[in-house]
Amino acid sequence: MTRRHHEFRIEDILDRIRRIAIAEAQLTTSDSRSSEEAAEMAFDAILYNLVVIGEAVKSLDADMKLRSPHIEWKEIIGLRDLLAHQYFQIDVAVIKASIDQPLEKVRLACVIEQQR
Repeated sequence: MTRRHHEFRIEDILDRIRRIAIAEAQLTTSDSRSSEEAAEMAFDAILYNLVVIGEAVKSLDADMKLRSPHIEWKEIIGLRDLLAHQYFQIDVAVIKASIDQPLEKVRLACVIEQQR
């Protein structure tokens, strides 16, 4: 199994946050039948990207997590586990609450870590 370096995990997280923002924009512009299908695909993309973020967070250096105690790292990993294993319990409201301000905090922590 190939191990990715900490720096690459941070890049993965930042890229996935960027992709979630694109998918979220797609969700907000859906208003017709074909857009409804696009919105479903956008929501699925958000879910997948949250899984990737959670997996990357699992492998981040413990020191980084300690430097950013305001981030709820365990909840990010827990959301990943929920999406991957209890997908039938997905609550749209929980997902929506997980993507704006919480991901912005993660993004900022990753950007700061890149500058270290």
